Amino acid sequence: MQSHAAMNVRVGIATPSQRSTAHLRSSASAAVRRVCRAPVKVQCTLMQNGAADGQLNSKWPKGIPPQMGGHLMPSGQYAPLSNSSGCATGPPHLYQYHDTETNTSVRVFQNQQAASGGLAMMIAEASAKAIAERGIFTIAITGKESTQALTQLSLAVKASDFANWHVFFAGEQCVPFSSLESNYKWAQDFFLSKIPIPPTQVHTIEEGTDPNMAAQLYEAKLRYMPQMARKVGPFPVFDIVLLEVGERGEVASLYPNKPTLMNVESCVVPVLDAPVEPRQRVSFSLPLLNAAAHVMVVALGVHKRDTVSRALECQALPGAMPVQMLRPTNGELSYLLDADSASGLSTGAWTDWKKWPRSDLPKKEQPSSGRKERAGSRPGARGSQDPEVGEVVE
Repeated sequence: MQSHAAMNVRVGIATPSQRSTAHLRSSASAAVRRVCRAPVKVQCTLMQNGAADGQLNSKWPKGIPPQMGGHLMPSGQYAPLSNSSGCATGPPHLYQYHDTETNTSVRVFQNQQAASGGLAMMIAEASAKAIAERGIFTIAITGKESTQALTQLSLAVKASDFANWHVFFAGEQCVPFSSLESNYKWAQDFFLSKIPIPPTQVHTIEEGTDPNMAAQLYEAKLRYMPQMARKVGPFPVFDIVLLEVGERGEVASLYPNKPTLMNVESCVVPVLDAPVEPRQRVSFSLPLLNAAAHVMVVALGVHKRDTVSRALECQALPGAMPVQMLRPTNGELSYLLDADSASGLSTGAWTDWKKWPRSDLPKKEQPSSGRKERAGSRPGARGSQDPEVGEVVE
């Protein structure tokens, strides 16, 4: 197998409405089975003019309104009236998923070196296409691990094409660029210093400013640069946004259940209280990420196994797993994994709506008790699959 060869598994991401429908179907079927096993005696009490068992409901002399509530409870209190205006007519949830299908692919490589080569080839193809069509290629990067995966970029992209590149940062810490916490420093060390991109075409946040000012200045640059004229609604379109996923499911610097994750108006948001140091950061907003032509999530190594499994196979409450909210509006979403990070997936179940997506998390491995586990199996899991071989081990 060539170093950049990969298995491409195309999947559809279930929307919350689909998940709810599946849950209702399952619950309804279970209820019918339980009811049908034994006869049920039903006793009805007629209520006329608000009276039950001869007692007049003085609050509703003309009968209980059609809305839920308003009736006399056994406690003697009146049940409060529901203020619901009907199904799906109330205010939207703070964390929104769009209901359209997303073109999603999962690519599993043999190891990290093969993944780096495959990523370089994908970027090279996108770069050549964008430059041929528009004379410019735009890419946003973030994270230490995703930038480390770009080490083979100079081997895949024509040197002359780099003069047409514009590089941005989808997430950055408000620290000096010389700090080891700076994404710019990691990018500079691992690939920017090795390719001939003009320094004026590497666009960073304003060094030494607070998150609010840095976010405003970066947003102004994005919105008014002539190179970012393509837009989805008010949001500029990047050719590629390259992300990594953190252990909490965060992407860029969008953390679970934070107000920054529900911002649908800004391109760039300030992060004032990240759960890890450094706490002050700047991040692309979710709508800006989803406006990209291609969003790539890089997750390599065994330490990413549980996070990948949660992202691709487990249901989460809205806002609890930001990576699951990556759904490009008119673009493509790709997960780039290696055999280690994909070892917790059970791809054989992805076509079975009863098994995927699931709600349970695999149990953590317990200390060995002297009994050998079968190769590829995980205690407490339904089964695992070697993505290269495709054999499910139960």
